[in-house]
Amino acid sequence: MPIKTTLRSAVNRWLFRTHQFAHRARWSAGLTTLMQFYWTRPGIRQIRARFDSKVYTLHVRGGTLDAAIFEQILCDGSEYRLPGRTEPKIIFDVGANIGASAVYFAARYPDARVYCFEPLPQNVQLLRKNVAVFGDRVTVVPTGLGQSEGFFEYRRSDDPTNFGGGTFHDVGCDDSGCVKLPVTTLAKFCRDNQIDQIDVMKIDTEGAEWSVIAGMDPGMLAQIRVVLGELHGVDDWEVFRALTPTHDLSYEKPPGRTCYPFWAVKKAVDSPKTLRRAA
Repeated sequence: MPIKTTLRSAVNRWLFRTHQFAHRARWSAGLTTLMQFYWTRPGIRQIRARFDSKVYTLHVRGGTLDAAIFEQILCDGSEYRLPGRTEPKIIFDVGANIGASAVYFAARYPDARVYCFEPLPQNVQLLRKNVAVFGDRVTVVPTGLGQSEGFFEYRRSDDPTNFGGGTFHDVGCDDSGCVKLPVTTLAKFCRDNQIDQIDVMKIDTEGAEWSVIAGMDPGMLAQIRVVLGELHGVDDWEVFRALTPTHDLSYEKPPGRTCYPFWAVKKAVDSPKTLRRAA
């Protein structure tokens, strides 16, 4: 590799790490939190993070991606930021993990009620702790969502530091990587809880996004103001096909990546351009 290219690459890495450190130093409310990104022991840890002029105490697992996920989501440039005119009352957080997106929604939209769907017990334990500060405005639902009810194989991530990488999508795994967890449908949950309108739905279920949408009433899907989250190269076009008649779609898919964010805004309300500018 030419010397100039090597030097340029080294400088770019240094600039990126310097910028990253500066951001983390501003975001962290104390040295202990900042150190979670660079040196930590296994086990449950508390971190204190600044977001929207407040400091939140959060629970994460040392030696995992938990702290980095909170840093990524609890920021002004969050991928979950909604259009400026959106004032949701009901938000569904599907694939809530340990609560980064739930904390974001509850903090940013204080008049909203947030329902968090998360099936993995290890995540649910921390999720409850992280959203407790919001009281009954945030409801934790310890189950997955899909096209049908029952107990299904949940496949944990191959990355031991990533507790958000599990999925009900059939990718194949050995016995040690699978566990049976409960799944219900959005249609049944809404019917049982007398919910007739969802304003915002975030979906990040590691490839099972279409299954979640297939399990809800098409009429209710059509009325959702904003649907956003991540797709993973599994039945993505089915998701798009379901949303296209009633929503304007926008997504960013870098070359070579199967995982990418998407946004769908109900037509005649907001445009994708407005949504991307806000996000």
